[in-house]
Amino acid sequence: LISLFGAVRVTTVDPGSPFDRAGLRPGDRLTRVDDTPVRSVRDAHRLLCRAAVTSGDASLAIVRGTSPRTIVVAIQS
Repeated sequence: LISLFGAVRVTTVDPGSPFDRAGLRPGDRLTRVDDTPVRSVRDAHRLLCRAAVTSGDASLAIVRGTSPRTIVVAIQS
């Protein structure tokens, strides 16, 4: 993930990872994790860690190109 001008963009996705299986792709822009806005890599990390501990999965709002999407990732803690 990189943060540039308040946008968090995915740079790489490890093959076979939960994020890969959920459909996250390099270039996707992460905008929300479980209905909480993401404005920095620190936000994303904190929210994903919280989701791993509390529920084991997270709903990610992303923008791919110009299309908004929602994907659910099963996070293993």
